[in-house]
Amino acid sequence: MLYNRPKLKRLLLAAVVLMPVTGQALAQPRPPSHDLVGDYSLRDGGPAELRIIRDASLVQVSAREGDGSWSPPDAVEPCEEAVYAGVFGADWATLNVHGLCSTRGSFGLFSLDKGATVDGHTFSTGYFMVFVGGVDVYPL
Repeated sequence: MLYNRPKLKRLLLAAVVLMPVTGQALAQPRPPSHDLVGDYSLRDGGPAELRIIRDASLVQVSAREGDGSWSPPDAVEPCEEAVYAGVFGADWATLNVHGLCSTRGSFGLFSLDKGATVDGHTFSTGYFMVFVGGVDVYPL
C-alpha cells in the first residue's frame, strides 16, 4: 500500500493543495466526472466504503461509518488542474486523469489510466482516492 512509501509526503501536500483550489472554475474542460458515480471499496472484493451519488446537477460523496451507516453527504465538484498537478505531478495530463474534489477540504477521487505509474506507485485499479493520504480504491 502507498502508506509506507516516502511518496506519502507528496500526497499529503496534495491534500493541502485541494483545500484552496476547489470551488474555482476549471481552466480547461475535462472529461465528465459523473462517470465516477458509484460505490468503492478500499479492498478488492470488499464492502462499499465510499459512495458517490448524483442528484440532479449535485454530486456528493458519503463514507461508511463505523456502525455501518452512511455519513451525511458532502458536495464534490470537478477538480481543478492545480489539484491534478499536485497529486500526479507535472505530467498529469498524460494520465488521462479526471476527478471530483470536496468543496470543503482535502478529499479527491480520481479516475486515470489503469496501470499508470507515478513516483514508483502503479495505479492498479485506475481509481485513486486522496483523503489525508492516498490509496487505490476498487469500483463495485
